[in-house]
Amino acid sequence: MSDNLKKRTLTALLWSFFERVGQKGVKFVISIILARLLMPADFGLLALVTMFLGLAQTFVDSGLGTALIQKKRHEFIDECTIFYTNIGIGIICAVVIYWVAPWAAVYFGEPLLIDMLRVLSIVVVIDSIANIQLTVATKKIDFKTQFNVSFIVSILSGCVGVYMALNGYGVWSLVLMVLSRSVCSAVLLFLLVKWRPKLIYSIQSLRYLFSFGSKIFFSALLDRAFNSSYSIIIAKVYSPVDLGFYGRAQSLQQMPVDAVFQSVARVTFPVFSMLQDDLPRLKRGMRQSLIAMSFFIMPTMIGLAVTAKSVVLLLLTDKWLVIVPYLQLLCVVGLLFPLNAINLNVLKALGRSGLFLKLEIVKKILAASVLAVTYQYGIEIMISGMIVTASIAFYLNAYFNGKLLGYSFSEQIGDCIWMLLASIVMGYLVVSVSYLEFPSLSVFLFVQVLTGFMSYLALCYLLRIPVLIEIVDKLKRK
Repeated sequence: MSDNLKKRTLTALLWSFFERVGQKGVKFVISIILARLLMPADFGLLALVTMFLGLAQTFVDSGLGTALIQKKRHEFIDECTIFYTNIGIGIICAVVIYWVAPWAAVYFGEPLLIDMLRVLSIVVVIDSIANIQLTVATKKIDFKTQFNVSFIVSILSGCVGVYMALNGYGVWSLVLMVLSRSVCSAVLLFLLVKWRPKLIYSIQSLRYLFSFGSKIFFSALLDRAFNSSYSIIIAKVYSPVDLGFYGRAQSLQQMPVDAVFQSVARVTFPVFSMLQDDLPRLKRGMRQSLIAMSFFIMPTMIGLAVTAKSVVLLLLTDKWLVIVPYLQLLCVVGLLFPLNAINLNVLKALGRSGLFLKLEIVKKILAASVLAVTYQYGIEIMISGMIVTASIAFYLNAYFNGKLLGYSFSEQIGDCIWMLLASIVMGYLVVSVSYLEFPSLSVFLFVQVLTGFMSYLALCYLLRIPVLIEIVDKLKRK
């Protein structure tokens, strides 16, 4: 990797990290305020609406954005083709959502879904217009602009949601927050990303991009549809209130995972794509990314699992206590998510979209079989099934990268195992703090976090974990 590419990558990683942490931090604060003002059923209804919007967004992108980033040399006409294609699909998806809204309301027994879906169907069109700006910025490894946009949008839309909730608008506070986020994001991206379309279009370009992107699209659609099945089953078999509880636990677990993983993944995919013809360097880049993410994600997930009750009580109040076991089990899933995702990122960067799709089909068949057995025994058993399927998925993903890059499953485990062990020991030390007495819950949680942070760093230093040693050496040289 050239010095210039290293510098660009490190700068992009920094801005990507700021963008994810800034955005997630603001959203986290806003979500805590809204969770105190609104009811779990409100979040359950929003989760159902978000499920439809997410499926529509998968169709809008159709894998074309990924194909453009992966393509080593592209032309302006490729970008314009994607722009107009996205808008066309977005309009179709919005019409479909508007049309199926009454059926969705009847199926889930929630009449309010009709108006919510029809109002938010416009979000699909708005996002389809802004998709190309995000893709162009990512292709250029420009995450400073994305940081500016997401941070401002998170604050503005969050203020809208909180204001509406304080004035008694209930679930419509969440609806207006989503809508304002989409509008503000589209406007800011148009102003800050210096890209403007022209009236040009190429069927040949579309065919070329879709030849790669179609596999990514079907993989993403399969993944989105399967993940949505959890929401459908929980809302239908149990209730929208239970879906609200599950969704809140999932959002707490995903916040630290997304902050770290998305910071790395969004940068590494275009960088890995640049290195697709240099396998030794690509392997080194993948290994460094895997180790770095494991260093941060593993202690965070185990730490969140052992402090789950304190976190929920302090931030969300006791009306959300039911989510504690959900959150703890989801944290185990979170341990494996970055490992799976970085392996899949490499497959995409290598242009192996066909293998990517085949892997997704095999994994979803396995996951569907597990879900068919576990759903009838409760939400906790369903999440336990996720742990099983995520573990098998990691083995499959790593196996094929071992064949392509020579970075085998056993090597990946060897690179991560000591950080996992240090995280487990840290977890036991944090649990031991609960045997002491503290004047308040906030002090108790602070001591738990401090104990976990200091003990993990000490253990990693004693075990000579490369990531920490490198950081310490750089600080010494400074």
